Amino acid sequence: MAIKGLKSTQLANDPTTSALKFNFKTYEQKNSPFYNNSTNIDFVTYNGSLYVCVENGVSFKAGDPANNGFLLLVEKGKDGRQGVDGKEGPMGPMPNYTLSFDGKQMVVVEQPTGIRKAVSPDLTGPV
Repeated sequence: MAIKGLKSTQLANDPTTSALKFNFKTYEQKNSPFYNNSTNIDFVTYNGSLYVCVENGVSFKAGDPANNGFLLLVEKGKDGRQGVDGKEGPMGPMPNYTLSFDGKQMVVVEQPTGIRKAVSPDLTGPV
């Protein structure tokens, strides 16, 4: 099923590139009106379910959004059975690392194994 107004847009590093904006809101009067057009698609939550606006410029009406220009996407399920809490386990070993510089790079080494864990990009430091 196609959602009205949904389109694919190539995004670029250029901030002037327009792209479709998804807005996530609660379904309440203060967030009205809701949109589905070439620039904005509004998604709303109501009673734990997620809806998408399918009619542009919809105003809030009390009750289920599916009766007011929205399509139900994800319905809240029933609460599951409460599980049993497990015992707290022992504290794990604390890692031991040394940091040093190798030329312009910072190197993180695990001790006592001597295994290199991370190397930073070149650091130029203050000029």
